Amino acid sequence: MKKFDLVYLIAGVGSRYNGFFRKSWELVDNKPLFTYALVAFFSHPSLNKAIIVTHPLDLEKVKAYLAENHYPLDKIVFTTGGKTRAKSVRNGLNFVKAPCFVIHDGVRPFVTSEDIDALLKALDEADGVTFYHPVADTVKAVEGKIVTLNRNALKAVTTPQGFNLNTLNLIQNPKIADENILDEIMLIENELKVAFLEETHPHTKLTNPSDLELIKNILEKNKTTAISQANSIGISFDFHPFEKNRPLVLSGITIPFDKGLAGHSDADVVYHVVAESIMGALKLGDLGTLFPDNDPAFKNMTSSYFIKEVMKHVKNQKAKILHIDVTIFLEQPKLYPYKYQMAKNIAGLLSISENNVSVKATTMEKRGLVGKGEGVAAEA
Repeated sequence: MKKFDLVYLIAGVGSRYNGFFRKSWELVDNKPLFTYALVAFFSHPSLNKAIIVTHPLDLEKVKAYLAENHYPLDKIVFTTGGKTRAKSVRNGLNFVKAPCFVIHDGVRPFVTSEDIDALLKALDEADGVTFYHPVADTVKAVEGKIVTLNRNALKAVTTPQGFNLNTLNLIQNPKIADENILDEIMLIENELKVAFLEETHPHTKLTNPSDLELIKNILEKNKTTAISQANSIGISFDFHPFEKNRPLVLSGITIPFDKGLAGHSDADVVYHVVAESIMGALKLGDLGTLFPDNDPAFKNMTSSYFIKEVMKHVKNQKAKILHIDVTIFLEQPKLYPYKYQMAKNIAGLLSISENNVSVKATTMEKRGLVGKGEGVAAEA
Protein backbone atom coordinates (compact mmCIF):
# COMPACT_ATOMS: atom_id res chain seq x y z
CA MET A 1 0.00 0.00 0.00
CA LYS A 2 1.44 3.38 -1.04
CA LYS A 3 2.58 5.98 1.50
CA PHE A 4 0.51 9.13 1.97
CA ASP A 5 0.94 12.59 3.45
CA LEU A 6 -1.90 13.92 5.58
CA VAL A 7 -3.10 17.52 5.31
CA TYR A 8 -4.96 17.97 8.60
CA LEU A 9 -7.10 21.09 8.87
CA ILE A 10 -7.67 22.64 12.30
CA ALA A 11 -7.30 26.32 11.39
CA GLY A 12 -10.98 27.15 10.99
CA VAL A 13 -12.86 29.64 13.12
CA GLY A 14 -16.37 28.37 13.84
CA SER A 15 -18.50 31.37 12.90
CA ARG A 16 -21.57 29.11 13.16
CA TYR A 17 -20.30 27.69 16.42
CA ASN A 18 -20.57 29.91 19.51
CA GLY A 19 -19.34 33.04 17.80
CA PHE A 20 -15.71 32.69 16.74
CA PHE A 21 -14.53 29.86 18.99
CA ARG A 22 -11.94 27.54 17.41
CA LYS A 23 -14.01 24.41 17.66
CA SER A 24 -11.14 21.98 17.04
CA TRP A 25 -10.15 22.70 20.65
CA GLU A 26 -13.54 21.72 22.05
CA LEU A 27 -12.84 19.24 24.86
CA VAL A 28 -14.55 15.87 24.53
CA ASP A 29 -13.76 13.48 27.38
CA ASN A 30 -10.93 15.84 28.39
CA LYS A 31 -9.25 15.65 24.97
CA PRO A 32 -9.32 18.24 22.17
CA LEU A 33 -11.70 17.15 19.43
CA PHE A 34 -9.02 17.34 16.73
CA THR A 35 -6.96 14.56 18.37
CA TYR A 36 -9.52 11.80 17.80
CA ALA A 37 -9.06 11.36 14.06
CA LEU A 38 -5.37 12.23 14.35
CA VAL A 39 -4.79 9.09 16.43
CA ALA A 40 -6.29 6.95 13.64
CA PHE A 41 -4.00 8.48 11.03
CA PHE A 42 -0.86 8.12 13.17
CA SER A 43 -1.73 4.48 13.84
CA HIS A 44 -1.81 3.71 10.12
CA PRO A 45 1.38 2.13 8.77
CA SER A 46 1.17 3.99 5.42
CA LEU A 47 1.36 7.49 6.93
CA ASN A 48 4.48 9.28 5.68
CA LYS A 49 3.97 12.56 7.51
CA ALA A 50 1.18 14.72 8.91
CA ILE A 51 0.96 18.34 7.82
CA ILE A 52 -1.05 20.07 10.52
CA VAL A 53 -2.59 23.34 9.37
CA THR A 54 -3.51 25.37 12.42
CA HIS A 55 -4.68 28.88 13.28
CA PRO A 56 -1.68 31.24 13.68
CA LEU A 57 -2.68 31.95 17.28
CA ASP A 58 -2.73 28.22 18.06
CA LEU A 59 0.57 27.20 16.46
CA GLU A 60 2.69 27.00 19.62
CA LYS A 61 -0.25 25.59 21.59
CA VAL A 62 -0.66 22.71 19.12
CA LYS A 63 3.08 21.99 19.11
CA ALA A 64 3.19 21.92 22.91
CA TYR A 65 0.11 19.71 23.24
CA LEU A 66 1.34 17.11 20.76
CA ALA A 67 4.82 17.07 22.32
CA GLU A 68 3.40 16.62 25.83
CA ASN A 69 1.24 13.74 24.61
CA HIS A 70 4.12 11.95 22.88
CA TYR A 71 3.08 12.33 19.26
CA PRO A 72 5.99 11.56 16.85
CA LEU A 73 7.07 15.13 16.08
CA ASP A 74 9.59 13.88 13.52
CA LYS A 75 6.60 12.88 11.35
CA ILE A 76 4.79 16.22 11.73
CA VAL A 77 5.07 19.46 9.76
CA PHE A 78 3.32 22.49 11.23
CA THR A 79 1.99 25.36 9.15
CA THR A 80 -0.68 28.02 9.52
CA GLY A 81 -3.98 28.47 7.74
CA GLY A 82 -5.25 31.25 5.53
CA LYS A 83 -8.41 33.34 5.42
CA THR A 84 -10.32 30.57 3.63
CA ARG A 85 -10.39 26.80 3.88
CA ALA A 86 -9.07 26.56 0.32
CA LYS A 87 -6.09 28.75 1.21
CA SER A 88 -5.39 26.62 4.31
CA VAL A 89 -5.40 23.51 2.13
CA ARG A 90 -2.93 25.08 -0.30
CA ASN A 91 -0.64 26.06 2.57
CA GLY A 92 -0.57 22.43 3.63
CA LEU A 93 -0.07 21.09 0.11
CA ASN A 94 3.20 23.01 -0.13
CA PHE A 95 4.77 20.29 2.03
CA VAL A 96 3.38 17.20 0.27
CA LYS A 97 6.05 14.79 -0.99
CA ALA A 98 4.47 11.31 -0.77
CA PRO A 99 2.91 9.56 -3.80
CA CYS A 100 -0.55 10.57 -2.61
CA PHE A 101 -2.14 12.79 0.01
CA VAL A 102 -5.22 12.84 2.20
CA ILE A 103 -7.13 15.96 3.27
CA HIS A 104 -9.21 15.79 6.43
CA ASP A 105 -11.21 18.20 8.57
CA GLY A 106 -9.93 17.85 12.13
CA VAL A 107 -13.43 18.38 13.54
CA ARG A 108 -14.62 15.11 12.01
CA PRO A 109 -13.47 12.71 14.76
CA PHE A 110 -14.71 9.41 13.36
CA VAL A 111 -11.98 8.00 11.11
CA THR A 112 -10.94 4.35 11.20
CA SER A 113 -8.02 2.36 9.83
CA GLU A 114 -10.50 0.67 7.49
CA ASP A 115 -11.52 4.09 6.11
CA ILE A 116 -7.90 4.91 5.33
CA ASP A 117 -7.31 1.49 3.76
CA ALA A 118 -10.35 1.93 1.50
CA LEU A 119 -9.24 5.42 0.48
CA LEU A 120 -5.72 4.31 -0.45
CA LYS A 121 -6.97 1.26 -2.33
CA ALA A 122 -9.38 3.38 -4.37
CA LEU A 123 -6.49 5.67 -5.37
CA ASP A 124 -5.01 2.76 -7.33
CA GLU A 125 -7.80 3.31 -9.88
CA ALA A 126 -8.88 6.95 -9.41
CA ASP A 127 -7.17 10.35 -9.23
CA GLY A 128 -9.30 11.52 -6.33
CA VAL A 129 -11.49 9.73 -3.79
CA THR A 130 -14.10 11.00 -1.36
CA PHE A 131 -16.43 9.52 1.22
CA TYR A 132 -20.14 10.27 1.04
CA HIS A 133 -23.47 9.30 2.53
CA PRO A 134 -26.77 9.11 0.63
CA VAL A 135 -29.20 12.02 0.89
CA ALA A 136 -32.24 10.92 2.89
CA ASP A 137 -34.32 14.12 2.81
CA THR A 138 -36.21 15.57 -0.13
CA VAL A 139 -34.09 18.38 -1.62
CA LYS A 140 -35.51 21.35 -3.55
CA ALA A 141 -33.65 24.00 -5.53
CA VAL A 142 -35.55 27.23 -4.83
CA GLU A 143 -33.66 29.92 -6.77
CA GLY A 144 -36.06 30.99 -9.51
CA LYS A 145 -38.32 28.12 -10.44
CA ILE A 146 -38.69 25.56 -7.65
CA VAL A 147 -37.25 22.21 -8.67
CA THR A 148 -37.38 18.99 -6.65
CA LEU A 149 -34.09 17.18 -7.14
CA ASN A 150 -33.71 13.44 -7.54
CA ARG A 151 -32.11 12.51 -4.24
CA ASN A 152 -30.97 9.16 -5.66
CA ALA A 153 -28.58 11.13 -7.85
CA LEU A 154 -27.21 13.16 -4.92
CA LYS A 155 -24.32 12.37 -2.60
CA ALA A 156 -23.50 14.27 0.60
CA VAL A 157 -19.71 14.44 0.47
CA THR A 158 -17.48 14.34 3.57
CA THR A 159 -13.81 13.85 4.43
CA PRO A 160 -11.26 12.30 4.45
CA GLN A 161 -10.60 12.82 0.74
CA GLY A 162 -7.62 11.28 -1.03
CA PHE A 163 -5.67 12.42 -4.10
CA ASN A 164 -2.79 11.28 -6.26
CA LEU A 165 -0.01 13.77 -6.99
CA ASN A 166 -1.26 14.47 -10.53
CA THR A 167 -4.10 16.51 -8.98
CA LEU A 168 -1.81 19.01 -7.24
CA ASN A 169 -1.73 21.60 -10.01
CA LEU A 170 -5.54 21.76 -10.29
CA ILE A 171 -5.96 22.12 -6.53
CA GLN A 172 -3.14 24.62 -6.01
CA ASN A 173 -4.19 26.76 -8.98
CA PRO A 174 -8.00 26.80 -8.87
CA LYS A 175 -10.03 28.43 -11.63
CA ILE A 176 -12.70 29.66 -9.21
CA ALA A 177 -12.61 32.03 -6.24
CA ASP A 178 -11.72 30.59 -2.84
CA GLU A 179 -15.08 31.46 -1.32
CA ASN A 180 -16.77 29.23 -3.91
CA ILE A 181 -14.54 26.20 -3.24
CA LEU A 182 -16.52 23.81 -1.05
CA ASP A 183 -14.08 20.90 -1.20
CA GLU A 184 -11.06 19.85 -3.26
CA ILE A 185 -12.87 17.14 -5.22
CA MET A 186 -14.82 19.84 -7.06
CA LEU A 187 -11.53 21.21 -8.42
CA ILE A 188 -10.72 17.97 -10.25
CA GLU A 189 -14.10 16.31 -10.86
CA ASN A 190 -14.58 17.63 -14.41
CA GLU A 191 -11.08 16.74 -15.62
CA LEU A 192 -9.92 13.66 -13.72
CA LYS A 193 -11.37 10.40 -12.43
CA VAL A 194 -13.14 10.57 -9.06
CA ALA A 195 -14.27 7.61 -6.95
CA PHE A 196 -17.00 7.75 -4.29
CA LEU A 197 -16.90 5.56 -1.19
CA GLU A 198 -20.06 5.21 0.86
CA GLU A 199 -19.46 5.71 4.58
CA THR A 200 -19.73 2.61 6.74
CA HIS A 201 -20.30 4.86 9.75
CA PRO A 202 -21.16 8.58 10.10
CA HIS A 203 -18.31 11.02 9.40
CA THR A 204 -20.01 13.59 11.60
CA LYS A 205 -18.59 17.12 11.61
CA LEU A 206 -18.79 19.64 14.44
CA THR A 207 -20.47 22.59 12.71
CA ASN A 208 -23.21 23.75 15.07
CA PRO A 209 -23.43 23.54 18.88
CA SER A 210 -26.06 20.80 18.56
CA ASP A 211 -23.50 18.58 16.81
CA LEU A 212 -21.36 18.42 19.94
CA GLU A 213 -23.90 16.40 21.90
CA LEU A 214 -24.28 13.99 18.98
CA ILE A 215 -20.51 13.52 18.75
CA LYS A 216 -20.24 12.94 22.49
CA ASN A 217 -23.02 10.35 22.35
CA ILE A 218 -21.35 8.48 19.49
CA LEU A 219 -17.97 8.51 21.25
CA GLU A 220 -19.56 7.26 24.47
CA LYS A 221 -21.31 4.47 22.56
CA ASN A 222 -18.04 3.52 20.85
CA LYS A 223 -16.25 3.50 24.20
CA THR A 224 -18.93 1.32 25.79
CA THR A 225 -18.73 -1.10 22.87
CA ALA A 226 -14.94 -1.26 23.18
CA ILE A 227 -15.17 -1.97 26.91
CA SER A 228 -17.74 -4.71 26.35
CA GLN A 229 -15.43 -6.40 23.85
CA ALA A 230 -12.86 -8.00 26.15
CA ASN A 231 -9.23 -7.47 25.29
CA SER A 232 -7.41 -10.76 24.81
CA ILE A 233 -3.69 -11.37 25.29
CA GLY A 234 -1.71 -14.18 23.68
CA ILE A 235 1.76 -15.35 24.74
CA SER A 236 4.19 -17.56 22.84
CA PHE A 237 7.68 -18.94 23.53
CA ASP A 238 9.74 -20.98 21.08
CA PHE A 239 13.27 -22.37 20.77
CA HIS A 240 15.15 -23.64 17.71
CA PRO A 241 18.60 -25.26 17.86
CA PHE A 242 21.38 -24.19 15.53
CA GLU A 243 22.11 -26.30 12.47
CA LYS A 244 24.97 -25.97 9.99
CA ASN A 245 24.41 -25.26 6.31
CA ARG A 246 21.21 -23.30 6.91
CA PRO A 247 20.66 -19.52 6.76
CA LEU A 248 19.88 -17.69 10.00
CA VAL A 249 16.53 -15.98 9.40
CA LEU A 250 15.04 -13.79 12.15
CA SER A 251 12.00 -11.58 11.57
CA GLY A 252 12.35 -12.03 7.83
CA ILE A 253 16.00 -10.90 7.76
CA THR A 254 18.82 -13.23 6.71
CA ILE A 255 21.57 -12.45 9.21
CA PRO A 256 25.24 -13.25 8.43
CA PHE A 257 26.30 -16.14 10.68
CA ASP A 258 28.06 -19.49 10.34
CA LYS A 259 24.88 -21.49 10.98
CA GLY A 260 21.12 -21.18 10.96
CA LEU A 261 18.21 -22.66 12.89
CA ALA A 262 16.83 -26.16 12.49
CA GLY A 263 13.18 -26.47 11.60
CA HIS A 264 10.57 -27.79 9.16
CA SER A 265 10.01 -24.30 7.71
CA ASP A 266 12.68 -21.59 7.41
CA ALA A 267 12.76 -21.75 11.26
CA ASP A 268 12.23 -18.00 11.73
CA VAL A 269 11.64 -18.25 15.47
CA VAL A 270 10.61 -14.58 15.71
CA TYR A 271 7.81 -14.88 13.16
CA HIS A 272 6.76 -18.15 14.80
CA VAL A 273 6.16 -16.55 18.20
CA VAL A 274 4.46 -13.53 16.63
CA ALA A 275 2.03 -15.79 14.76
CA GLU A 276 1.43 -18.07 17.73
CA SER A 277 0.88 -15.22 20.21
CA ILE A 278 -1.86 -13.89 17.93
CA MET A 279 -3.32 -17.38 17.70
CA GLY A 280 -3.32 -17.52 21.49
CA ALA A 281 -5.23 -14.26 21.74
CA LEU A 282 -7.77 -15.57 19.22
CA LYS A 283 -7.99 -18.96 20.99
CA LEU A 284 -6.79 -20.83 17.89
CA GLY A 285 -4.37 -23.17 19.66
CA ASP A 286 -0.64 -23.42 18.99
CA LEU A 287 1.23 -22.94 15.71
CA GLY A 288 1.15 -26.66 14.95
CA THR A 289 -2.65 -26.63 15.04
CA LEU A 290 -2.82 -24.68 11.79
CA PHE A 291 0.62 -25.52 10.40
CA PRO A 292 1.70 -29.08 11.38
CA ASP A 293 5.45 -29.65 11.26
CA ASN A 294 4.92 -32.98 9.47
CA ASP A 295 2.97 -31.44 6.60
CA PRO A 296 5.16 -31.35 3.45
CA ALA A 297 3.30 -28.24 2.30
CA PHE A 298 5.19 -26.24 4.93
CA LYS A 299 8.63 -27.71 4.22
CA ASN A 300 11.11 -24.78 4.05
CA MET A 301 8.13 -22.40 4.05
CA THR A 302 8.91 -18.72 4.56
CA SER A 303 7.46 -18.00 8.00
CA SER A 304 5.84 -14.73 6.95
CA TYR A 305 3.25 -17.04 5.36
CA PHE A 306 2.15 -18.19 8.83
CA ILE A 307 1.57 -14.62 9.98
CA LYS A 308 -0.36 -13.75 6.81
CA GLU A 309 -2.62 -16.77 7.30
CA VAL A 310 -3.19 -15.95 10.98
CA MET A 311 -4.07 -12.36 10.00
CA LYS A 312 -6.97 -13.74 7.96
CA HIS A 313 -8.39 -15.04 11.25
CA VAL A 314 -7.81 -11.63 12.83
CA LYS A 315 -9.87 -10.05 10.06
CA ASN A 316 -12.59 -12.70 10.18
CA GLN A 317 -13.00 -12.23 13.93
CA LYS A 318 -13.05 -8.43 13.47
CA ALA A 319 -10.16 -8.20 15.92
CA LYS A 320 -7.50 -5.51 16.05
CA ILE A 321 -3.89 -5.84 17.16
CA LEU A 322 -3.02 -3.02 19.55
CA HIS A 323 0.63 -3.78 20.34
CA ILE A 324 3.14 -6.60 20.07
CA ASP A 325 6.29 -7.03 22.17
CA VAL A 326 9.03 -9.48 21.16
CA THR A 327 12.14 -10.60 23.05
CA ILE A 328 14.87 -12.64 21.33
CA PHE A 329 17.24 -14.72 23.48
CA LEU A 330 20.67 -15.53 22.00
CA GLU A 331 24.40 -15.19 22.67
CA GLN A 332 25.53 -14.62 19.08
CA PRO A 333 25.21 -12.90 16.68
CA LYS A 334 24.45 -9.41 17.98
CA LEU A 335 21.13 -8.10 16.68
CA TYR A 336 21.40 -4.38 17.40
CA PRO A 337 21.85 -3.38 13.72
CA TYR A 338 18.73 -5.32 12.74
CA LYS A 339 16.15 -4.57 15.43
CA TYR A 340 14.58 -1.55 13.71
CA GLN A 341 14.05 -3.46 10.46
CA MET A 342 12.73 -6.44 12.42
CA ALA A 343 10.06 -4.26 14.01
CA LYS A 344 9.28 -2.70 10.64
CA ASN A 345 8.83 -6.12 9.03
CA ILE A 346 6.47 -7.26 11.79
CA ALA A 347 4.45 -4.03 11.59
CA GLY A 348 4.08 -4.45 7.84
CA LEU A 349 2.75 -8.00 8.17
CA LEU A 350 0.32 -6.98 10.92
CA SER A 351 -0.76 -3.71 9.21
CA ILE A 352 -0.03 -1.70 12.35
CA SER A 353 2.28 1.23 13.04
CA GLU A 354 5.96 0.58 13.76
CA ASN A 355 5.31 2.56 16.96
CA ASN A 356 3.17 -0.37 18.15
CA VAL A 357 5.91 -2.99 17.78
CA SER A 358 8.77 -3.56 20.21
CA VAL A 359 11.71 -5.85 19.45
CA LYS A 360 14.34 -6.53 22.12
CA ALA A 361 17.29 -8.91 22.33
CA THR A 362 19.13 -10.29 25.35
CA THR A 363 21.56 -13.04 26.34
CA MET A 364 21.11 -15.80 28.91
CA GLU A 365 24.44 -15.06 30.62
CA LYS A 366 26.04 -18.27 29.31
CA ARG A 367 23.38 -20.42 31.01
CA GLY A 368 21.12 -23.07 29.52
CA LEU A 369 20.79 -24.09 25.88
CA VAL A 370 20.74 -20.49 24.68
CA GLY A 371 23.57 -19.43 26.97
CA LYS A 372 25.75 -22.27 25.70
CA GLY A 373 25.18 -21.07 22.13
CA GLU A 374 23.10 -24.06 21.08
CA GLY A 375 20.23 -22.09 19.57
CA VAL A 376 17.89 -19.10 19.65
CA ALA A 377 14.69 -18.61 21.65
CA ALA A 378 12.03 -15.94 21.31
CA GLU A 379 8.95 -14.79 23.17
CA ALA A 380 6.03 -12.61 22.05
